[in-house]
Amino acid sequence: MAVFPARPILVATLGTQPQVVTLAVDLLAEDEHVVVDEVFVIHTHADKDGPVGAAVARLNAEFGNERYRGRRCALQCIPIVRTDGRPVMDIRTPEDAQAAFHAIFNTVKACKQQHRTVHLSIAGGRNSMVAYGAATAQILFDADDRLWHIISTETFEQSRALHRETLLDARLSLVPVLSWNALLSQAISAWTEDPFQAFAMQRKLAEQQEDQDRKAFLQTLTPREREVLVTFVEYNWNAQEIAQHLHLKSRTVEGYFGQIYEKMRDFYYLREVQVEPNANALMKWFAGFFTRRPDLRVPS
Repeated sequence: MAVFPARPILVATLGTQPQVVTLAVDLLAEDEHVVVDEVFVIHTHADKDGPVGAAVARLNAEFGNERYRGRRCALQCIPIVRTDGRPVMDIRTPEDAQAAFHAIFNTVKACKQQHRTVHLSIAGGRNSMVAYGAATAQILFDADDRLWHIISTETFEQSRALHRETLLDARLSLVPVLSWNALLSQAISAWTEDPFQAFAMQRKLAEQQEDQDRKAFLQTLTPREREVLVTFVEYNWNAQEIAQHLHLKSRTVEGYFGQIYEKMRDFYYLREVQVEPNANALMKWFAGFFTRRPDLRVPS
């Protein structure tokens, strides 16, 4: 049975410069060979006499009759509103920022529920919109979705042109996102409409998965290696202090640490990325773990 790729869609944040939207559409098509036929633009209140209103009006003219530069492409502008229905004029308060997060999150969530591949541009708007766009991508994206910023020359920005004339004028910059798998992203988006709750759920699921990995790693240790590890994590002692507590020699404890690090290199594939485990990393990986799982302090 043939599997057809999901249709791409662009979601873009907007401040006062409409070029961040037209550039995203152009650069996706010209540089990434991704042609979108639908664009969602998230913005603060578009007062007809203000700069945001002027930007929205210019975009509506550019995408007139659901066409863009001679081809079919629909534009939908989404104003940011608070839960009480009041429009957000600018992002100046925590309530404004929360409303912006909800607008970005729910727009991307709706696209994902339609099984669309999302290209999210965070080139426009306040810094908080950039941050919440990145957070949305972290929660909802799967491996096929992309988060973009736009880099342009100062001359081009000052021109206020909607389209670049040369390749040097502007280009897309990919923002790395460590995404979940598609099934888990869809599940999180189905469970909640609150991005803050979704983030908490993601953190909880991640902690559960990481604890399973830690449990599996402990199975690779000898009883003495585990005893040294548990003592170090619970008391943050150095090798000499651990040796005194366990009635061992300091050199013996240091040897156990070396063996633990060797096993960490193999278990976490650290040899492939040339990362050297150390005491700080060991403490960070297991901080709080034995409080959550006191049954794993000693081998079963």
